[in-house]
Amino acid sequence: MTAPDPAAVRAARALQDGMPEAIEQRDLDALVTNLAGWFTTDLDTRAAALLPDEETP
Repeated sequence: MTAPDPAAVRAARALQDGMPEAIEQRDLDALVTNLAGWFTTDLDTRAAALLPDEETP
């Protein structure tokens, strides 16, 4: 596994962080956009985004 681009990891974290907010605000468009972005992100980047900050490559 190669280390994913740090900018891609930050973007994936932003997508992940936006999901609960979209649910709270009942913003279906934002939720669908965040889910679509998350699921089209490559698996290595998603795995890195789920790690705590200090373990990010």
